[in-house]
Amino acid sequence: MAVYILPDSGQSLIVTFDLVVSEGHESTSEVTEHPVERGSNIADHVRQNPQGLTLELYVTNTPIEDLGRGAISILQIDVPTYTPPLAPTPGALFSAAENGINQAIRGNPGPVKAQVLGFPSPFDRVKEVHDALLDLWKNGITSSVVTSVMTYDTMVLTRINMPRTEPGGATFNLDLKQIRTVTTASVAAPKPAEKRGAPSQSKGSQSTRPVGSQDAAKASSLATKALEALGQLLP
Repeated sequence: MAVYILPDSGQSLIVTFDLVVSEGHESTSEVTEHPVERGSNIADHVRQNPQGLTLELYVTNTPIEDLGRGAISILQIDVPTYTPPLAPTPGALFSAAENGINQAIRGNPGPVKAQVLGFPSPFDRVKEVHDALLDLWKNGITSSVVTSVMTYDTMVLTRINMPRTEPGGATFNLDLKQIRTVTTASVAAPKPAEKRGAPSQSKGSQSTRPVGSQDAAKASSLATKALEALGQLLP
């Protein structure tokens, strides 16, 4: 199994691990507690929660991948030939003679060679991976996570636990949760059917002085004259 974390921030960094101890894939839903009418769409009453992922991983300072900093070389291994002691039995004598004939036919197998991955300078990969995970956690950077079961997108780190018992490597326990994203757009507001919020028209200055007895008498006199003039006009 292999796990890769690819940040969505445009960074070229891909966080890899040497060993995947376990994967925990969680998919849950919330169901309404109210009665649902028969014949209705049940899916309308079920809400899916964001997917969760739990990983237990291991990182070592002696990786088996070059990681862009190592080099592969050919190493010759001196393996001594083992010659078993000759037992004084007819079967052992026959086997020894057969082995001798086969070796004469095949010839010398030659030296044993192996490919070896070496690193020219020391490094602390455990610290590098831990720093990269902390950067994703502190800044809330979403990432795509590739696992042996499925690939997740827009995942954020919610927990990093790194128990370490020896300097050559460390275990990483990670919890990730998926973030749901939506797309928004700006549109023009519709025109109202009738004007609203129109400015009020000026009605001039309005007196706020209370009405006195002289003002009331003057108003009564004017009203009396108006009635008299109206009476003269009527037949």
